[in-house]
Amino acid sequence: MNVALDFCSNRMKSLYFEEEFLKSRSIRCAFSILPNDAEIRDALRQLKIPFAIQESRLIVYGDYAHRAGKMFGSPVLPLFPQGNLPRTDPVRRQLVSHLLDLLLPKSTGDNGICMMTAPGGWNIEGSEFRSTTEYLKRLVRLKNFEPIIVNAGLASAFAELGTSRFTGLCLTIGETHSHGTLLLQAREVLSFSIPQATQWLLQEIARKTECHIWNRQGEKLLDVDGVSEMLSSSQWIDSGISKEIDSSLNHLLRHLVQQITANSNELNEETKKELKSISLPVVVTGDLVTMIPTLETSVVKALDYVKFPFEVERVKISEKPEHSVTRGCLICAELEQNSQVSQAA
Repeated sequence: MNVALDFCSNRMKSLYFEEEFLKSRSIRCAFSILPNDAEIRDALRQLKIPFAIQESRLIVYGDYAHRAGKMFGSPVLPLFPQGNLPRTDPVRRQLVSHLLDLLLPKSTGDNGICMMTAPGGWNIEGSEFRSTTEYLKRLVRLKNFEPIIVNAGLASAFAELGTSRFTGLCLTIGETHSHGTLLLQAREVLSFSIPQATQWLLQEIARKTECHIWNRQGEKLLDVDGVSEMLSSSQWIDSGISKEIDSSLNHLLRHLVQQITANSNELNEETKKELKSISLPVVVTGDLVTMIPTLETSVVKALDYVKFPFEVERVKISEKPEHSVTRGCLICAELEQNSQVSQAA
């Protein structure tokens, strides 16, 4: 049994086949810390909200964190701040271990592959992310799967560009990082990432629109969840803050496409010639797709603004953006397993 595991979204996700059926699981990458108070414990139990007790604190995690945070005025914290899992943070590390127990199936004992992304999604071998990646790989091995890291952008590209013979540009807007991956007949010819994505965009919009909440201690915080709900409801489109939202969104997309365009200069002449002889489909996927209905238009404008060097056939929004990375990971796992079988034969 092979399994796909994605850490790049605002949800931890898994995807695998179980008795010929494709099974998906996901859990929100968030938690909230509440006082270990008897009244709060009773309220959580009555509402059937699970929690963990750690000395003087209650930890509410996953899909329940936002509900509990709003009820009791406690901030909701990301499980992987800036795509990282700090070594000195036992709460986050224990939560990740527990959530993996809920996400991964029982191994069938056939040395299955776990094709997985790293939380940052990029620079997975860099010193900044090495500790996080190695910790996650150890947890996966304890589940009797062999972990293999794949870039989130490449996984999305394999999932989204199949109808164009795995040729085109895939833009993946994750939780903490955005990725651009250019494929030419299933060959990755260009890949780049920037540390601005959905989390950055929500914080920028909250800052520009002065959208705040106050916690139990009276501290003023950016209301990132409120901005997320507003974007998802499309209420902002005809509102007075649409200019601030468009400005932040354009900055993010232009920065991503600019980096891809700049790196295209490093392609060899033969590859450039091949790319210039065709029209490239562009697919956009990731967390942001479900929030902003005008994203397609914004991407077209960004490509035109930075003078993208190759002809674009069309810009398409993924039909199932929430599953792009996990579907791509599962494809990569099957390809890797086939390659191992061929080498052993």
